[in-house]
Amino acid sequence: MQNATFPLAVHPLIQSFLKVDTMDPYDEYALTQRMSNEIFPNLLYGRSDLSGVSIVSASGKVATSFQKNVAIEGYELYRNVPFHDNNFRIMGIRWIDSTPVLSVARRFIDMSDYKTSGMLIIDLKYRAISDMLDNGTLSPTHFVWAMNAPGEIVYHPDAARWGTQAPKPFPTVLAGKQSGHFTDSSSGTDKLLVYDYSPVTDWTLLMEVPVEELTGDFSRLRQATVVIGLLLIGLAAATIGSFTVSITRSLLLLKKLLNRAEQGDLDVRAPDGKAGEIGSLNRSFNTMVAELKRLIEVVHIAELKEKQLTIKHMEATLLALQTQITPHFLYNALEAVNSRAIEAEADDVSHMIASIAGMFRYSAGDPHKIVSLRDEMNHVALYLNIQQERYPYLRPDIRIREADLSAVDAVRLTVQPIVENAYSRGYEEHRLKPGYVGLFGERRDGLYVLTIVDKGKGMPPDTMQAYNRMFTTMTTEDIAKENRSEGKSIGLWNVHTRLRLTFGEPYGLLIRRSDADGTEVEIKLPWRREHV
Repeated sequence: MQNATFPLAVHPLIQSFLKVDTMDPYDEYALTQRMSNEIFPNLLYGRSDLSGVSIVSASGKVATSFQKNVAIEGYELYRNVPFHDNNFRIMGIRWIDSTPVLSVARRFIDMSDYKTSGMLIIDLKYRAISDMLDNGTLSPTHFVWAMNAPGEIVYHPDAARWGTQAPKPFPTVLAGKQSGHFTDSSSGTDKLLVYDYSPVTDWTLLMEVPVEELTGDFSRLRQATVVIGLLLIGLAAATIGSFTVSITRSLLLLKKLLNRAEQGDLDVRAPDGKAGEIGSLNRSFNTMVAELKRLIEVVHIAELKEKQLTIKHMEATLLALQTQITPHFLYNALEAVNSRAIEAEADDVSHMIASIAGMFRYSAGDPHKIVSLRDEMNHVALYLNIQQERYPYLRPDIRIREADLSAVDAVRLTVQPIVENAYSRGYEEHRLKPGYVGLFGERRDGLYVLTIVDKGKGMPPDTMQAYNRMFTTMTTEDIAKENRSEGKSIGLWNVHTRLRLTFGEPYGLLIRRSDADGTEVEIKLPWRREHV
């Protein structure tokens, strides 16, 4: 109600009504009608608890939804009552035609001289207040009543006491206190009174209960409480004991299983069918033991693989030492033949022998050594020089950027075996004259892809699919188990194996196309770290 009436203090229509001292009767009637039509309906709408609304000016003009004399009577009654700082106050009970109402008033202030210019009086039906407070009445001897600051009873279950002064002890005891309780014996019966002061209404609510009603059955209640407490303690002790025994038995079993696992028996298992924390603990123990067993097996297998790889590496080293003798001998022999060809002025023969010698010298190096793409292409150029001496009409098509030659890593003898495979498998095997071989390089998805193309006859589809299946599905770990790379021939699988073992996935070979029109083989190579 306080918030609902606050905007009315500055309403233009009300300000006009309050400021005019004298007014023509017709104009006064018209103004009061406007207020009745525009202001009062907003206050009264949906409020069945309101009895009437009145606005009275300091000059005596009245606009009311009830009786004019009742409005003037209320104004004269409340004009000298002190208001709170917000100019709003609950005045208390008054009687209109033998009907009790609770009056609420808002004072209007003239801002030019800060004097009272009028008052809004709202009368609430007292039945609404009594119905609300009656809800706190639990029995005829246990009820709620209220009094205002001057000590006047504003509500009591006994309607005859409405508007009367509260008994003397109450205003004195409650003076200056917000809430609390005390015992009153003034009526000859001890009563416990609990009170609470509301600064909003300036009322004090009191709940009155006879002390005897509170303590009458206390002895029986105490005895019943003691008996029930003893029963609960006994039940709790039995439950805790049973639970403790169950937990202790489960923990002792788990301890025995832990000792067995510590001694190396990793096949032990705890009962995992139980619910609750013990069941969860047993399942965790079973998971831990199973994981320990798995990890031990993994370590054992890894050690076996490491030993196998060490043996293979030693065998490969021995084989490389044995095969180094032949390339060096052949290289020296070719140098001697080249000298004789130069003396005989056989330039074409000298050129071929120099290319063969260069190839032998490059091949004599470590086949697992990482080289640049430039080294590989220089080796391919020597090979192509020899082939062009055999086939003068051969025209290689090489499209590789100069900057990429030094920026891409490879393994020794990666490109030349694939080019040689194009001649031997694409042309010579089908008795075709080699006429075209292409080498194209490009960056693709963070890799460097070198594509080698021939226009001979390709391999059968099932052979191409078998190669690609091995290229794409076999991991580095699978390749390490294979013995195919230990053969003397350098073919597609050998090149792919060395690339995959050196650089890892996804580097290696892929046959993009192989049909009657030729074959395309892709070599996936890594960029050097400083060029990434």
